[in-house]
Amino acid sequence: MAKREEQKLARHMYINEMLNKAQIAKRLKINERTVTRWISANKWDDILVAKVSGLEFQANDLRTTIAEMVRKRLDMEHNAKSTGADKSKITDEISKLSKALENLENKGKPALAVIVHIIEQFMNALKQYDIELYQKTMDFHINWLKQMAETHR
Repeated sequence: MAKREEQKLARHMYINEMLNKAQIAKRLKINERTVTRWISANKWDDILVAKVSGLEFQANDLRTTIAEMVRKRLDMEHNAKSTGADKSKITDEISKLSKALENLENKGKPALAVIVHIIEQFMNALKQYDIELYQKTMDFHINWLKQMAETHR
């Protein structure tokens, strides 16, 4: 296999599969020092840190943890040795992690008041720019909101 292709595969294994240097070297049948040089020269650690620090990665990690805990809690229902305190403890942890996930998913999103204010500014600017387009947009807006209200009853 060409060095370029090996390096590309090694990068994928390191960043996406999160394999260590020894695992990569073994899979690709190359020297571990080669993998170390590639990691250093191409700043793969920086890319890896950015990936695991990202909100999407953290949210997926929380979802996985919550799913594992839910399975564990369901298993407790079938286990006669599980106490009510044990069940309550894991249920509380699931609740806390779910709240953390909700907070993480809402991180960086503007508040509803900000969104409404921006829409008002946009509509005022549109009204000054083209009154006919503004009226058509308002008609569409009102009809669409009515449809959505009916759909979500």
